[in-house]
Amino acid sequence: MSYKLEQRVFSDPLQDAQRARERLLLEGEVPSGFLRAQIEASWQRSLKAGVRFQDPLITSQPPMADLFELKENHQTLLSMAAPEMDHLSKQFNRDKGMVILANEKATILSVLGDKRSLNNAGSYALDPGICWSEETHGTNALGTAVVDGKPVMINGTEHFLDGVTCFSCTSTPIKGVNGQLLGVLDLTTEAN
Repeated sequence: MSYKLEQRVFSDPLQDAQRARERLLLEGEVPSGFLRAQIEASWQRSLKAGVRFQDPLITSQPPMADLFELKENHQTLLSMAAPEMDHLSKQFNRDKGMVILANEKATILSVLGDKRSLNNAGSYALDPGICWSEETHGTNALGTAVVDGKPVMINGTEHFLDGVTCFSCTSTPIKGVNGQLLGVLDLTTEAN
């Protein structure tokens, strides 16, 4: 009880996420009260999907023919997002980050920015054709924005997989005129 009071007054989301990781490893369940509600719900989904903290990142791209078909099927989204991505890339690259566009299933369609600037092996999983759904990569901004249908920021240890806890990511859904999810726009940088 005293911890929860202390947590509300002196909360550090990254320390709280680290404590939640430790408790999950010890107890096998996502502990309540350590994470923001959106992150806690995503961790629950990740655990239910069988994702584990130590799972490897999926870094293999699909065959070129499949990648070509993926981009062809999302040409309208790619064309409409290109000016915004260019603008964000010019602004955001000053901070050594990347702008990512994914489809409605969290599969990456386009990446702007220099992955080498992220200085992390996890950046090689940020290629077109790689799916970042919660089922494959656990809690992450692309996958969580797809599931929740609203913007999300996931910083450091709030990510589910150990291999991406070095990232800070913010994603927002792109919706059509009838409210249907078309894709996700993401900004990724190194975690603070």
